Amino acid sequence: MNKRIIRSIAVLSLVVTLACESDDTGPKNSAPNIDNQNFSASEDISDTDLVGKVVATDAEDDALTFEITQNSYNAVSAGQNTVQTKLFEINDKGELSLISGRALDYENKTTHTLAVKVSDGELSNTADITINVVDVDENESPVIADQTFTVAENIPLGSSIGDIVASDPDGDNLTYFFSSGQQSNGALSTFKLENNTLKTISTNSQGELNYEQKNQYIFDVTAGDGQLSTRATITVNITDENDAPTFGKGSSIAISAPEDTGDTEDLETFTATDEDGDALTYSLKNDTDNLFEIKDGGRVELQTGKSLDYETKTSHTFTAVVTDSEGASEELEVTVNVTDVDDTPAATVTVSKLAGSGVGFEDGAGNIAKFNYPYGIALQNNGNLFITDNANRSIRYVYSDGRTVSWSGEQPGSSSGSDIPGSPYGIVTTTNNIDYVSDLTNHVIYKIQARKSGKPVLTIVAGSKLKDGNDDGTGTAAKFNQPRGLAADNSGNIYIADYLNHSIRKMTPSGIVTTIAGSGSAGFADGNGTSASFNSPAFLVVDNNGNIYVTDSGNHRIRKIAPNGDVTTVAGTGSSTSSNGPATSSGVSTPLGIDMDNNGNIYFIDLGSHSVKKLDVANNTISTIAGTGSTGAQNGNGASASFNYPTDLAVTGNGSTIYVTDTGNQSIRKIVIQ
Repeated sequence: MNKRIIRSIAVLSLVVTLACESDDTGPKNSAPNIDNQNFSASEDISDTDLVGKVVATDAEDDALTFEITQNSYNAVSAGQNTVQTKLFEINDKGELSLISGRALDYENKTTHTLAVKVSDGELSNTADITINVVDVDENESPVIADQTFTVAENIPLGSSIGDIVASDPDGDNLTYFFSSGQQSNGALSTFKLENNTLKTISTNSQGELNYEQKNQYIFDVTAGDGQLSTRATITVNITDENDAPTFGKGSSIAISAPEDTGDTEDLETFTATDEDGDALTYSLKNDTDNLFEIKDGGRVELQTGKSLDYETKTSHTFTAVVTDSEGASEELEVTVNVTDVDDTPAATVTVSKLAGSGVGFEDGAGNIAKFNYPYGIALQNNGNLFITDNANRSIRYVYSDGRTVSWSGEQPGSSSGSDIPGSPYGIVTTTNNIDYVSDLTNHVIYKIQARKSGKPVLTIVAGSKLKDGNDDGTGTAAKFNQPRGLAADNSGNIYIADYLNHSIRKMTPSGIVTTIAGSGSAGFADGNGTSASFNSPAFLVVDNNGNIYVTDSGNHRIRKIAPNGDVTTVAGTGSSTSSNGPATSSGVSTPLGIDMDNNGNIYFIDLGSHSVKKLDVANNTISTIAGTGSTGAQNGNGASASFNYPTDLAVTGNGSTIYVTDTGNQSIRKIVIQ
C-alpha cells in the first residue's frame, strides 16, 4: 500500500521535472525579414497585371501575411472636389498590383513609395517598396475634319483658296500634304499646299480655275505629326463668273497678205470663243492707215475701194476687239505684212522640135536627122549642142539652127577605132571649152581631144575600161560603176554621178579621182561626205559657189553637197508622185537631167511626169515649165506640150531657152520662155 503511493509520487515528480525542463529550453519566435525593394511598372499596366512580388523570409518558416500600411494615391476629380484614391493592393503571397479601376500615369507621377508590413502572426517587419513608373509613348493622331472651300473661277494664278484646319492633341507640329492617289481628279496639277494654306498653282495655266470645264474638285489632304497622320476630304467648289471672250491667239499676231488682195477677199478670220456662250460683237481700232474693216464672225477685209501696195508700205497694224453681251472684251494686236507680187506679165512658154525624127543614124537639118536614144546634152558657148547618141555609140553635134552632124563614133555596125564609146551617156563642157563624156558600160570618162584625120579623138582620162569598181586613184587606177551625169566647176574639176556606186566622185584636171559624198551603198541619209547616202544619183550641176546639186533618182529627191561636204535635201519628199509647191514638201518623181541659170534657179527633168520643172530659189518652190504629165510628142505652149521619157536638159544663162533630149521621141526639143 505504501509502495503504490511512492510509486505514484515518483511518477509525479518525474512529470514535474520534465515540465520544468520544457519551460527552460524551448525555441523563441523571431520576426519575419523584409528588405526595401524596387519595382518598375509600365504606365499602361492594367489592374489585372502584377506589378511585382514582395519578397520576405521567416526563420521559423511561419506563414506570412502582407499589408500595405502606407499606400500611394492618385488625385481624382469628383465634381468640384478632388479625392485622393489609393493605388495599390497586395495579397497574402506578397503579389503587388493596382486596385481595380486604378491606373498609373507617368506624366502625373513617376515614382510611388509604399510601406509594406509582413507578419508571421506574432511578429512583423516593415519595408519601403518603391515602384518606378516607365513612360509609354501616348502620341495621339492629329485631328482633321472634312472641309469645303468656295472660290470664284477668275482668281489669279497662285491665289490662296483657304487654310486647312487641323489640330494635334499632343501639341505636335503638323505637316500637310496631298494624300496618295490624287492624280486622277486633277488636284495635283491645279493646287499646291504651302504649310496648311491651299493655293492654286502659279507656274502654269493648269492652275487656272474654269467653272465651265470643272466646277468642283474633291481630294484628300493628310495632316501628320511625324508619326501618326489623319486624312480628310477637301472639297473646292468653283463659282461661275463672266468670262471674257478670247481670240485664242495671245496678245498679238502677224498675218501676210499679197499686195493684189481685193476688197472683197478675207485677209483673215479672227473667230473668237466665249465659254459662257454670250453673243459676240467685233470691232477695229487703231487702224492708222484706215484700210481695214471687220465683219460678223471676225472676217477682216479691206474697206471698199481700198488696196495694198507693197512698194508704198510693207506692213500695217490695227487692233481687233471682241466684246460679249456682258461687256467683257479682249483685244488682239494685228500686223499685216504685205507681200510683193510680181507685176510682170506671166511668161509664155513655147515648145518645139529642134532636131530628130525617129530611130536611126542620119545627119541633116531638123527632121532629117535621126538619133537612137539621145541621153546627155551640153550647151556650148556658141549656142550649139553636144548630144550623146547612146545606142548609136556616137557624139552628135547639133547647131542652133537644128542641123545635126556626127562628131565622134561611127554608124552602127562599125567596130573599128578606139574613139568609139561603148555607151555614151553624160557630157559636159568646161569653161575652158574642154569636153568630157561618161561611158556607161565601159565604166570610164573620156576627154574629147582635138580632131585627128578629120575626127575628134576620145581619150580615157579616168577609169579602167570594162572594169567596174569603186576605187579612188589617178587616171586608169580609178574605177567607176556606170558613171552617168557630168558637171564642171570654174576650176575645171569634173564631178561624176557614179550611178551604181551610189556616190559622187570628183576628178581634177590632172585626173585624180576621189569620192566626195556617198557611202557606196544605196540608201537615204543626209550628212557629211561619205556618211551621206544616195540611191542611183543620175545627173548633177555646180553653181558658182561650189555647191553641187544632184538628182538622186532612186530617192526621188534633189540633194545639195556644200563645199565642206555637207549633204542636205533641197527638194522632194521621197514619194514618187510628182507635185508642185514648196520644194521640200513637193513630190519629185525620178529626177534626171539638171541645170542652172545665172540666177541660181534649178531646172530638172521629172521623169515620172515626163515634164521639165523649175526650182525657184527666190521662193523655194517647184513649178512645171512644160509637160502634161503623160507621154506624147506634142509641141505648143508649155502646159499642152508633151514629152516621152526625157533624160537630160541644158539651159541658157538667162533661163530663156531650155534644150531637152526627148529620148523616147528620139529628138531634141527646144523650150523658149518669154
